[in-house]
Amino acid sequence: RDTDQSGIALLNFWGGSNFNIKNCWFQNNKYVAVQLIAGVSNVLVDGCRFEACDVGVTQIGTYPASDVIIRNTFFSGLSSVNSFTNFASEPIGVQNDGSNGACERWTIDGCVFEHKFTNAIAISGSGTSEYGDERIIASDWTIRNITLRDMVGGVKISNAKRITISN
Repeated sequence: RDTDQSGIALLNFWGGSNFNIKNCWFQNNKYVAVQLIAGVSNVLVDGCRFEACDVGVTQIGTYPASDVIIRNTFFSGLSSVNSFTNFASEPIGVQNDGSNGACERWTIDGCVFEHKFTNAIAISGSGTSEYGDERIIASDWTIRNITLRDMVGGVKISNAKRITISN
């Protein structure tokens, strides 16, 4: 926890599996709090708070993250220490290009998103090969029981398949 907007990436996972992040508080971060890079799998983010962080949880790079559960977690553009921040990135995002497969089997359940000038969840990698064919960047996702308050957008999906959104 920090009182000014510092930090770039707080938790970086470069490959590996079975990571549990429970009841953590991430606050006032310029970029990403939890970054999944290079083929991470079996990740649980449970009961955490992300306040005034540009990005809460993201997959980035050419190797997908699979079997990710984000539940009962709070994402806000506001901070209890500082005033409103105008960060432009989504609280949960996938930036996979699909070249090494899709980000599969993500579950986002019981999360609250508020006070952001963006979507709450963005599945939006490039998804195009050098030959111009579309690649699937995410598949078999479940998004349920989410709350959106004072958000510009909700869920942005591109180049994905088998995404279920329910209440």
